[in-house]
Amino acid sequence: MKKSILALALMALAVSGLAAEEPSGKGLPSSKDSEILLIGKFFCSIKRHVPLPFKGIVTSVRVQPGQMVDKGEVLAAYHLSPEARLQIHRSLASSQVKDYETKLSEVQKKIEALEAQKKRQLLLLLAQQQMAQQQMAQQQLASPLSLIQTDQEVKTLTKQKVTLLETLRHEKQVAQEELGLLRLQLGVSLNRGQLAAEAYLIAPISGYIIWVHPDLHVNAELEPTKSVLQIGVMDPMLLRSRVFESDAMQLTPGDEAEVLVPSIPGRKFKAQGSRVAWAPQNVIMDNPTHYDIEFSVVNPDLLLKEGLQCTIIMRKHSSPASPGQGITGY
Repeated sequence: MKKSILALALMALAVSGLAAEEPSGKGLPSSKDSEILLIGKFFCSIKRHVPLPFKGIVTSVRVQPGQMVDKGEVLAAYHLSPEARLQIHRSLASSQVKDYETKLSEVQKKIEALEAQKKRQLLLLLAQQQMAQQQMAQQQLASPLSLIQTDQEVKTLTKQKVTLLETLRHEKQVAQEELGLLRLQLGVSLNRGQLAAEAYLIAPISGYIIWVHPDLHVNAELEPTKSVLQIGVMDPMLLRSRVFESDAMQLTPGDEAEVLVPSIPGRKFKAQGSRVAWAPQNVIMDNPTHYDIEFSVVNPDLLLKEGLQCTIIMRKHSSPASPGQGITGY
């Protein structure tokens, strides 16, 4: 009896399995959710380096990591080394503006002298035409040829003057830009021939001090370097990851995700896609392709810091394509 009951049960299961495999003929299967898991790291949405342009001895450090600063705020001060001061003085003195101004003045004087000579020659030539040739033979007269030569010299010098004016304008612009760059590098007002004893490091943007050079201390002597301080905008933070090619086809800017940070247990963060690359950084024929993806994460309490690793969970609503249509990512 037990064997017959077991046999009937097995037959019922087989029949139900066959029925499930048969197409219903009533449309497409229902949609379903899929999860994409990514590993990412946080970065400041904007980050700027504060360089030390000249060698010097640090006299004060006015900021610490985590401190908020405003654009234009003094971050540190230092005394320029003797060799740095000499370098700056040479840079200020190397301008050719004065040389071109002198050349232009000399050309202008020559043009004025030639114009006066040309005027005298023209008057003498007119007088010569009114007097008999025999009476003028013993006198110092201007000839048409000398007048032409003087006029040609005036034209040549005028062209030279135009060239000098253009060169002088360019040199003045370059000198002004060099002076502006030095003001920016030194953090002080600067006039030619004048150089303050102390220079300053100025905040290029508003944000938070996220890194300080380990040797940036009072009385420390530092060589020029590209970065002694870093300032970052920490709200929002950027979250960057790399996604496999099949998953990348399902992602678009604006997609939302949930973020878990192992270093901050018990907290979940919301992220929104801000950028999806359309091309990979490297293409290797024998390896799968990965695309860079970027999210924006609000960070009002500044818990998230640059470099923290996290897990990104994206839930995509995916449904099969209709007959005759290409498969979309949704």
